[in-house]
Amino acid sequence: MDELTEGIDALAERRKMERDRLDERLGKNRERVNQEELYAPHMDEEQYINVTDQLTDYDRTIDKLFGDIQKLKDVRDKMVKESQEIEQILGKVLGYPFCKTEQKNYFPDGSESDGVCIGDNNAVSLANEAAKRIEYLEDERMEHISLN
Repeated sequence: MDELTEGIDALAERRKMERDRLDERLGKNRERVNQEELYAPHMDEEQYINVTDQLTDYDRTIDKLFGDIQKLKDVRDKMVKESQEIEQILGKVLGYPFCKTEQKNYFPDGSESDGVCIGDNNAVSLANEAAKRIEYLEDERMEHISLN
């Protein structure tokens, strides 16, 4: 998750730098065009239209990139939420203590909505722990069956 967050943040920063660079170019071009009264004397009308179309395309591209970045952030947020839900489900099944019961030592303001305390664990480590527990219980069951 942290790598995804870092990647998205790096992409966003790169896009911001590119947008700033393009904004600077656009601003200079627009300023120059405004100073030269609609189009520069060295440009015919068709060239001027091409330049303004290109600037408009840059604006659209930048807006699309920012939209893509927002979509990535939304996906990241959804993944984080799902991961936290998985952690809570596995933590409860594995018998981790509820934050509300650990108020004295760790969570003075813990409540039911805080769920269970999983410490440094994450969804993957909790899934591994659950798998080991299932394997152990299956072995116990098979041993019990073979004794009877």
